[in-house]
Amino acid sequence: MIAAIAVMVWLNRGQKRYAEWPQTDLKAGEPFSTGYQGVDISQYQGRIFWDTLKKQNPELQFVYLRAVGKYNKDVNYVHNLNQARQLGIKVGSYHFFNMAVPVAWQMADFSRMVISELQDLRPVLDVEDQSLCDGDTTHLVDSVKKMAVLMEQHYHCKPVIYTNQNFYNDYLAPHFNDYPLWIANYSKKPVVKGADPILWQKSETGHVRGIWTDVDLDQFINGGTLRDLQRK
Repeated sequence: MIAAIAVMVWLNRGQKRYAEWPQTDLKAGEPFSTGYQGVDISQYQGRIFWDTLKKQNPELQFVYLRAVGKYNKDVNYVHNLNQARQLGIKVGSYHFFNMAVPVAWQMADFSRMVISELQDLRPVLDVEDQSLCDGDTTHLVDSVKKMAVLMEQHYHCKPVIYTNQNFYNDYLAPHFNDYPLWIANYSKKPVVKGADPILWQKSETGHVRGIWTDVDLDQFINGGTLRDLQRK
């Protein structure tokens, strides 16, 4: 744990000052969301009022934080991780996969940011349309599989695979059917080929107390529970 704290101090030195945007609640007047168990956030949500998020959202069971984006490390990651842990919110981290960057480099970036001892939940590998390099899908499955294996070796648990329903069915099924699946579909409960997702990203425009911007909402499905996300 001492080593983990030392690394976090080092990471904090490289972080930009924690964002103070937005100055007002951009969702004020809209009804608060219901029917979710988790949210996933990044620097694009700006500052999070963590005390409010914890105390005034009884449905909330977990939060996933973006650690590495398509081209950058998330500037609010360390701050958000520290706040979530201090309040006892179950927290995990996700990596935006990029076919244009060697897998080994991506794993090195993620593992430097995401300290195993500070994670309650499995790591997440986020694979989306934008992950493709010039639309070339030839090596997509092999590259994602390599990254998933490296994550499992490092964190001693299978990562969660996140993507949207169409992308999974078109490109990733059935190669990752034995992984925990987190699938986005903003109109209805997702259905994928040959597997039952455990988590559904049901909205990207949620309104949650403590967050002053749109936020992604996540709901357990097909019998999935928080236990399925926790590191074994």
